[in-house]
Amino acid sequence: MEYSFGIPLKPVDQTDKEAEYYRDMVVKQGEHIELLKQNVHELQGQLQQAYRRIAELREALDVEVQENRKDEDDPFISVNIAGHM
Repeated sequence: MEYSFGIPLKPVDQTDKEAEYYRDMVVKQGEHIELLKQNVHELQGQLQQAYRRIAELREALDVEVQENRKDEDDPFISVNIAGHM
């Protein structure tokens, strides 16, 4: 028996019943394709949101690192920090 995409193919004797079988198969594959398209669209949206969140977190980290560098360079803050230790 021949297979197409894991689906067994019947012999080429095209009766009305077989034509309906193939039509149903095509309809089901079309529905499956639409579901996959929706899933891809949703996943692409989630990926874009993740990229935006990563950018926000990266920006916040960069700001914090800059502030910490300024604090290290400020002698007044260094003295106060050393005095509290």
